[in-house]
Amino acid sequence: MAVTTIDSGTKALEFLALRENDDSTKNTPSISPNDHQIVEALCSSYLGPDFSQPKEYGEISLKDTDQVAKSSFPLCMRRLFEKLREDHHLKHAGRMQLGLFLKGVGLNVDDSLAFWREEFSKKVGLEKFEKDYAYNIRHNYGKEGKKTDYTPYSCQRIIL
Repeated sequence: MAVTTIDSGTKALEFLALRENDDSTKNTPSISPNDHQIVEALCSSYLGPDFSQPKEYGEISLKDTDQVAKSSFPLCMRRLFEKLREDHHLKHAGRMQLGLFLKGVGLNVDDSLAFWREEFSKKVGLEKFEKDYAYNIRHNYGKEGKKTDYTPYSCQRIIL
């Protein structure tokens, strides 16, 4: 699975091979001006729920994460969740997005550590998890480092 971030409608069109860029060939398909406006609007507008606002913890328990993921997570978070369950690992950006999202929907720091420990220890082992990954989870909750209580990424930030 590849996750790509695109910072503008023009870049999205280039990524989708619907607009020529400097390196493309003349065989690249074109897109109508009206469709171009739609793609530009998609890259700059998001009207879904705002998961980036601080919330109180405890709204979701560790035992409920699988069911809630299947029934209620936005597609982008559901895909990251499924990939984590499949591979028992995510790259840093995926861990940040999913980890902060889980925090935002109410998974407390202890349950979050247990969740990530359960998945990552299957691939990297418990000792490596505690050494290389647990600090970042506690850091996201404001328990380590500069004690900043981070909020989840907004969907617009993820999309853009």
